[in-house]
Amino acid sequence: MKTLIYQVWEGDLPMGAKLSLEHIKAYAEKIGADHWFDHNPGLGLKHSGVPKYYEWLMPLWKDEFLEYDKVVVLDLDIYCVDNLEANIFDEEFDCFSIATEPHTPYKRAANPNGPIGKNKDEKWAKDVNEIWGVELPRNEDGLLKVYNAGVVLFSKEGIKLARDKFVTPKDYIRKLSQKGNGRFFVLDQNYFHANMFISGGNYTELDNNWNNQIYFYGDKKSMTVPPREGREIYDPRNPDTKFIHIQLSSADHWLNKDKLDRIINLPVDEWRY
Repeated sequence: MKTLIYQVWEGDLPMGAKLSLEHIKAYAEKIGADHWFDHNPGLGLKHSGVPKYYEWLMPLWKDEFLEYDKVVVLDLDIYCVDNLEANIFDEEFDCFSIATEPHTPYKRAANPNGPIGKNKDEKWAKDVNEIWGVELPRNEDGLLKVYNAGVVLFSKEGIKLARDKFVTPKDYIRKLSQKGNGRFFVLDQNYFHANMFISGGNYTELDNNWNNQIYFYGDKKSMTVPPREGREIYDPRNPDTKFIHIQLSSADHWLNKDKLDRIINLPVDEWRY
């Protein structure tokens, strides 16, 4: 089986992204996968009209991806735990596999009128249903599920299906913008979420231990200086954690090897950030 780990970045590479590349290249070599890093490819902008966000969807546009049986696309804020032996390509799925954001539906419900609150989420799902005739999935409490595009697996069949059945980014953006949906809802993550169902492809929810998302409670606004003490951190790491997705404010810019090693290996009160 021929496998590929794909990473992409637009703009200058911050230290956090460079560290992710080091981690993921070493992991790819360990599991016998190819690693491909695209720097400033520009195709996402060409196909969507939006800078940066759609670049990771390169399997939809570059034929080279069809040479692989399975591809995983990883953000450049994804890092491996030490001594990771598990092979992500051993995960079983048909077309696509992607992890949820388990707590995000509740955060949105707690602030229903916010710019990315529950009410805006429900409007987006209603509009997707009206335009393309698909119902989007909900969790056990009836809240819309949220999928995180930091780790996304494609099979060759999934890539072919996406190329054939996904709505184009420009069409998706145009139709949902005309319905009054805000910018967040026409970007890449919601685009992929909706199109998994518009395309009718079989998908599997990826084990969250392949995408353990670490972030500050509250908003995720960028900060011009490293965050200080006193902000509560959501930290789902556990003995089965495999990939850590560090979404702490501005971490791309203040991470270094020592700080990264601490976040991967030590309890929160021993981090330096």
